[in-house]
Amino acid sequence: MISGMNSNICVDAHMRELVEQGFEVAVIHDATAAPGMEAYNAGKVNFGLLCSESWTTVEAVEHM
Repeated sequence: MISGMNSNICVDAHMRELVEQGFEVAVIHDATAAPGMEAYNAGKVNFGLLCSESWTTVEAVEHM
């Protein structure tokens, strides 16, 4: 599971690296941030397209 400060740059880059290495990656999208809603939404779209799962914090806790 990944969360972090900048959804469209930092979180996205780490997610892509882990996916390329063959890991199943779940991003906790409501535990990420971005400099604006446009950047946040761009990151959220990429999470849905590239990672295994894109969860809310509540969903992540349920999977633990």
